[in-house]
Amino acid sequence: MILVFSAFILSGQQSIGEIGIGLAAAVLLDAFLLRTLLVPALMHLSGRGNWWLPGWLDRILPHLSIEPDTQSSGPPTPALAGATHSQAPR
Repeated sequence: MILVFSAFILSGQQSIGEIGIGLAAAVLLDAFLLRTLLVPALMHLSGRGNWWLPGWLDRILPHLSIEPDTQSSGPPTPALAGATHSQAPR
């Protein structure tokens, strides 16, 4: 994006070139200063507060699970008894 916006300088129009310089500088500052230095530093300083979810928001958000419930009546049974990794079904 920096190269594309910098290419606006070569357009021959001063106003478009100025816009290109401004956008290239903004992307450069955002990508390299904010996202690589400032955000990780603030996350380190705030510690566990990064992952704090307010109670009112927890109540209204749906609770989704990636894995199925593991509440089965007995011990889990292996799908392929005695099969090794090299003997997987095809």
